[in-house]
Amino acid sequence: MFIESSSAMRRILLAIAEKSPRWVTTNDIGTVAGLSVRQVVASLGPFEKRVRGRYAMSSWPFEARQFVDAGIFKYSMSPETAEQIVTLTAQVRQREGGDA
Repeated sequence: MFIESSSAMRRILLAIAEKSPRWVTTNDIGTVAGLSVRQVVASLGPFEKRVRGRYAMSSWPFEARQFVDAGIFKYSMSPETAEQIVTLTAQVRQREGGDA
């Protein structure tokens, strides 16, 4: 799933992983990943379709919660999943010789 993700989605996953297990907003993710909030949101839709369709997973590899009163979503990842994402990022960067 991670390897087949776009560079933007990999950066999103890493941004969530690096803050694990804290909750981060879409804006936080965009800042860390070097993306606009719009790009983060636009990346999540296709990722969700692929996660459900190709990998038959019932949910993302992270939690998402909507805070209606604040009008925002926040995301968090388990420490175990975060560790895998960080490791995969390092492997991809080493293999590709640059940014994942």
